[in-house]
Amino acid sequence: MTTIHVIACVAAIIVGAMVIMRPKGTAAHRALGFVYVVATFAYCGSAFFMYPSTGRLTPFHLISIQNLVLVSFGVSLPRFLRHRLRTWYAWHLRLMLYSYVALVVTGFRFAFPYLPRNRVVPILVFVALPLGLWIWIERRLLPYWRARLAPGPVPQNSV
Repeated sequence: MTTIHVIACVAAIIVGAMVIMRPKGTAAHRALGFVYVVATFAYCGSAFFMYPSTGRLTPFHLISIQNLVLVSFGVSLPRFLRHRLRTWYAWHLRLMLYSYVALVVTGFRFAFPYLPRNRVVPILVFVALPLGLWIWIERRLLPYWRARLAPGPVPQNSV
């Protein structure tokens, strides 16, 4: 189960970066987003099967639940609320970005297991760092994506 978990995490990190960097609303965006969602469900689901190896629930299990909720709501916005909620794209972006940031930060914690274990490090790694990255990415990219998703001028009949 650990192998499936690691493969799904790496796939989600790579594909998620591709989704962030590529144009939004295209067929490629939807296809890569689908792969990201499937990988997210795979790594979050497999995290719960790794519970017997630790013998207890850890913060990583809570992050898995969080990411399942974020991605589920993030996917439902363009799918079901596109025509009812005017700012669906901003909420879609926020939810999906935060799920990606939480994934990367969690991976960071596993990649650097020699961090000191005290009360400050988990707060920095699991709260301050993801929130800071999310705010930075949103402020940097949301205006660009909002302009790209805004409806263009109404075409004039040239006849």
